[in-house]
Amino acid sequence: TQSTWGGNIPSQLMMRIGVLLVLVVDVAFAGKRCKITIDENYVFRAQKADYEIKASSAQDIFFNLCKEDHADEQCRGKHGSFAIVKKASKCYNLGGDNEKPKFSLLDDKDPTKGYKAVITGGDRTAICPSGAQRSLEVEMHCNPEKKGFDFVCQPDTCEDPKCHFKVEIHTNLACLPESDSWGWTFIIVLLLGSSAYFIGGSFWNMKRNGKQGRDAIPHIEFWSDLPNLVAEGCTFTKNKAQEMYQRLTDKSPQSQPAL
Repeated sequence: TQSTWGGNIPSQLMMRIGVLLVLVVDVAFAGKRCKITIDENYVFRAQKADYEIKASSAQDIFFNLCKEDHADEQCRGKHGSFAIVKKASKCYNLGGDNEKPKFSLLDDKDPTKGYKAVITGGDRTAICPSGAQRSLEVEMHCNPEKKGFDFVCQPDTCEDPKCHFKVEIHTNLACLPESDSWGWTFIIVLLLGSSAYFIGGSFWNMKRNGKQGRDAIPHIEFWSDLPNLVAEGCTFTKNKAQEMYQRLTDKSPQSQPAL
């Protein structure tokens, strides 16, 4: 038999739709960003896609604060690091193998300004002073209005001193989020799930059960009675709270008769 919304088959279908929506939203958020935690108290975000900086002298800087395999893609098999610089056909690592970025706040007294990442241990060549290894310093400046990113280099080559690259990035991802991403994920999943439930359920009832208008709403009896159920729940909770308060006051020293 089938009720307003039907029996086992429609219920299982809606459950699967709900699970699918959760997975889709989770993948959409997780696939684009990663989290960066500094001092165990501040959680920033970073894009999983490479940052590409086109400096002067035909030098392109690629870096990634979430993963280290992008250099293989840009440098035709050259072993990857978190950052590389590419000039024509030549590629140089700006970080060592599996050398993860070191993160810190731009301003210890004001975390809302953003954070800094330093990547070291890169390739060493004859042009590097005193045999220094190439490195990269990235300052991530908070700009709530910037959905993508802008970059600033001083000087235009982004290289100062030689073999040490420094880049300023201005983006909203460098801002501390007002709330953790799971909150927005929950809200989106709730809205999508509710829409699928009511729209899909109403469509099913109209097509399969011949329902029309208000009667086509899934579980209409439950939703019609929901205000009464909420009111009864509030009354029950209020009465229990009053009973508990009365018991506590009856046992207090002030309520005991004088001897």
